[in-house]
Amino acid sequence: VGSEMCIRDRLRELSKEFGPALASNQLENKLSELNPQQTEMVQLFLGGLGDQAIAKQLDVARTRVTQLLESLISATTFTSRNQLALALLGSAR
Repeated sequence: VGSEMCIRDRLRELSKEFGPALASNQLENKLSELNPQQTEMVQLFLGGLGDQAIAKQLDVARTRVTQLLESLISATTFTSRNQLALALLGSAR
């Protein structure tokens, strides 16, 4: 729950800095719906792990990781995982 809150707080900051194009309400809503395991998937993604490594670490199917990340991208105007990661990490400028 704490890490989920950090992600949502960062999105709110991004929204103030860059407007809704980079940190949309849809993405914030999507993040708020994540369960603890999905939140951990996002954290590992932000830590630089690929889908297969995340899946192995959490003992889930790689497709679950891929589908989660793709659903987060589709909730935004982003077209790549890099854009998603940059926005969530606060490096999008």
